[in-house]
Amino acid sequence: LTKHLHSPSPTLPFPLYSCQNSNLLRFLPNLDSQLLTKELIKNDKYNKDLLLHYISMYDYTGLSVVEALRHLTFNISLFNMDSQCISRVLDAFSDRYHLHNPTTFSSPDSSLLIVNGVIMLNVDLYNPNNSRPRMRMEDWKRIFRGLGGEGGWGEEGWPMREEELEGVYRSVKEEKLEFWQEYKGKGRVGEGEWRCLVR
Repeated sequence: LTKHLHSPSPTLPFPLYSCQNSNLLRFLPNLDSQLLTKELIKNDKYNKDLLLHYISMYDYTGLSVVEALRHLTFNISLFNMDSQCISRVLDAFSDRYHLHNPTTFSSPDSSLLIVNGVIMLNVDLYNPNNSRPRMRMEDWKRIFRGLGGEGGWGEEGWPMREEELEGVYRSVKEEKLEFWQEYKGKGRVGEGEWRCLVR
């Protein structure tokens, strides 16, 4: 196994079985995140189950949605992934996050809405090729006004409490949501990611 993982073009030398081998993928030392992600995002029933089992091994209870996303992007490489693959990962993640934090959002759909919004906000604030004015707090909140559905909070119908929505913006503004390749290049993790890793 070690030989395969450290080869110039690493591959897994045996088939993975979703339930049992999600443990292997979670705790195997030095497993390349890109190799892991390549297996998790394959669009077939087996790999979809593998993705669900893998994400189900993490406990996001009590974490803010941004802290949980930092944990996700540290372990699963979303960098340069096509939109359908990103969508499958974020769908699985948002379901898991809502299961552990059922009172954070107005509905399960609101969980995915905010998760996608955080990724969009991160790109807007930190993409060096973005020539437009960076998103402000007011712009961020405007996106979600009235999207909380029947259980929306406040007069504006927010998908999460207004103060928590503002906290999401501040968290990303203060510390970039980095992807696995950026951690690898810097040889360190951010404060938010470290809090998740030591749980």
